[in-house]
Amino acid sequence: MKVTPEIVKDRLARFYIVFGMPSEGEAREFNRKVQIWTEHFQHVPASAFEMACFHCEGSLTSFPCIADVAGKIPS
Repeated sequence: MKVTPEIVKDRLARFYIVFGMPSEGEAREFNRKVQIWTEHFQHVPASAFEMACFHCEGSLTSFPCIADVAGKIPS
């Protein structure tokens, strides 16, 4: 199974639950990030994405661990 928007949303939402829910403007940014990450990691198996996401330090702008899995960092 490949990475889908639902999987990306699930992982990003976990960080928002820990660090606080987004405002309306942040919610739009959240949805934009979901699209970007889904496109960049569509070739990565979902299980690898989910596993890497557990090891992230919680940054919503960069996931070095996931980037290592995918071999690229989205902007």
